[in-house]
Order: sequence, then structure tokens, then C-alpha cells
Amino acid sequence: MQIPKRYLQIGVVVFCVFIIGGGFYNLLENPPIAIPLENGYSSLHPYMSDQTVTEGYVIMLTNLFMVIGFWLTYTSSQVTYDKTKADRYLMMGIILIIVGLSGNYAILNIKRSLI
Repeated sequence: MQIPKRYLQIGVVVFCVFIIGGGFYNLLENPPIAIPLENGYSSLHPYMSDQTVTEGYVIMLTNLFMVIGFWLTYTSSQVTYDKTKADRYLMMGIILIIVGLSGNYAILNIKRSLI
């Protein structure tokens, strides 16, 4: 049985995003979905060393945005026959990278403010 190279590459990228987002932590520790605070609930854990399930999924999503953004910027450099298509890929890639980075940055700052 031969696995196509493209599917193997996608699987490795998804697995790496799963690890970076804390997927194994979510599976092994079974963290809560939300944390009760003094004035309500929070989907972010107040301690930097812990996370909630929701936080892990959001981190996975923002990291996936960055990976797709880097892939789109790479693809834009490979398109030589259509300048508009290359420009679209480049702009979408840059936007996804910025969205991913700003999402991770925002979550980190929100966690710092919860302490």
C-alpha cells in the first residue's frame, strides 16, 4: 500500500499543529472547557503552565492559519504565468500569517491579564 506523498505531507503538518497546540495535553490531562472565575467563566486558564480545551483548539487554529499563510506565500512564488493569481496568493498568505500571529499574541496577553 502506497500513501501519496501529498497526503503524507499534510498529515505531518496537521500532526505538528496538533502537538504545538497542546493536543497531547488535552488528551492526557482532560482539562476543563472553562474555568470559573470571581465574576464569571473564562475559556482561558489563568496560569501560564495550564490550558483549557477551548484554548488548545484556538491555538491549533491560529497556528494552522500561519502554516496555511506560509504555504500560500510559497505558492505565490511558484506561480509565474499569472501575476494576479500570484498577488492574490501572496496577499492572502500575508493576511493569514498576521491573523495567526495576532491571535497567538492576543491569547498570550489575555492570559497574562487574568493572573
